[in-house]
Amino acid sequence: MKSTVPLNVKTNLYIKDEIMIHPNEGFEIGLMNTSQNVRLFVNTNVEVFNTGEKDYIIANLVLSNDCKHGEIILSHRFWKRIGTPPKLKLYYDNNKVLLANAK
Repeated sequence: MKSTVPLNVKTNLYIKDEIMIHPNEGFEIGLMNTSQNVRLFVNTNVEVFNTGEKDYIIANLVLSNDCKHGEIILSHRFWKRIGTPPKLKLYYDNNKVLLANAK
């Protein structure tokens, strides 16, 4: 399982089912495509993430130069739903993404 450094959260009112990160962050976790559908897990335990069979939503992970290095852009509504964390760490494994609060 590969992970990013803690990323500063920015929100956007106009995106819906997308998570945007800088291409360098994508490269660090092994992503080469500019856009990829993933199973997204939020603040769950590693066992649930590893099995990958419940408690997830489908999201589009986008690598975009519009996103600054060291940032992640989420929809404002989704960010509020997950508890308004200031920083997140992204874990990637086999088309599954875990967003975890980074302290």
